[in-house]
Amino acid sequence: MRDQKLPLNMDAFPPPKIAERCEAAGILKAKLDFWTLMVLSILFPITAFVAAGFEHCVANMYFIPVALLVKKWAPQGFWSMVGKTAADYPDLSWHNFIFVNMIPVTIGNIIGGAFLVGLVYWIAYRRKEGLRIKL
Repeated sequence: MRDQKLPLNMDAFPPPKIAERCEAAGILKAKLDFWTLMVLSILFPITAFVAAGFEHCVANMYFIPVALLVKKWAPQGFWSMVGKTAADYPDLSWHNFIFVNMIPVTIGNIIGGAFLVGLVYWIAYRRKEGLRIKL
């Protein structure tokens, strides 16, 4: 198996087969089946992120425009089914999406991703004795 090369056409391998290849290559050290690995590595961190009240600009670029499109174009049957009207969401607008949500969330993601995560990596992997931070 080690001498086998991955084909250029990755469509031949569904995700479980890719995970099996990664495990065979030593990339996945945990001896977990594919779906357990998916739940542990994707579902729980995202759930914790959302439960903590954090927002991510890329997720908001999908969810809020979809909500705006639903507000504008949903048929009356939809509104009667959910028991609301489009007028119940007056703050849902393109202006609020861009200026009240998107810009602050993007700035927060940049600060959190570039500076806070970078600081953790810098502390964890510093090499020189003179650069040590005493905590």
